[in-house]
Amino acid sequence: MFTASRFLFSSAIATVLVGGVQLAAGARPALLCGQELGSAVNVREAPSLSASVIGTTKVGDRVDTLDEGIGGDTVQWYRVQVPAGVQGWVSAGYLRTGTDLVAVLQGDEVNVRSAPSTSSKVMHYGLRGDRVVVMESITGENGYLWHRVRFQSQAEGWVRGDLVQVLKAACN
Repeated sequence: MFTASRFLFSSAIATVLVGGVQLAAGARPALLCGQELGSAVNVREAPSLSASVIGTTKVGDRVDTLDEGIGGDTVQWYRVQVPAGVQGWVSAGYLRTGTDLVAVLQGDEVNVRSAPSTSSKVMHYGLRGDRVVVMESITGENGYLWHRVRFQSQAEGWVRGDLVQVLKAACN
């Protein structure tokens, strides 16, 4: 659960609508990591430990990274969008991004497509239980969440989000 008294918006980032929540185009998935699953992680108004806390989210939550930078405290920070749709800054030490996000395919024969659309070419397919690395996530046609994934064979393609389970164990 996320609580916030203020929202941080950026008009410089193109956005798309996902189930009533705006998601930045090209946002990269990340997993919030920490000592204990479910413990609180502060989301700040600006990239600094002295910035106001605008809310919290939890270790184990999946977030989308929108931007990154070095704060005045010389710490690397990511501007993220949490599951409730609110945007703010989280210290990079709490995030695992890109190749750290391991997922498992959930369908019997999962189509792996050339683009994030059900009308795009099927290049190959994956099987239930195949482990993949989530490289990118976007919202495509009809509001579907899509993941660009890479298999152990190095084959890549797009898979609809409801057919992929991101593993919380990716923090380890």
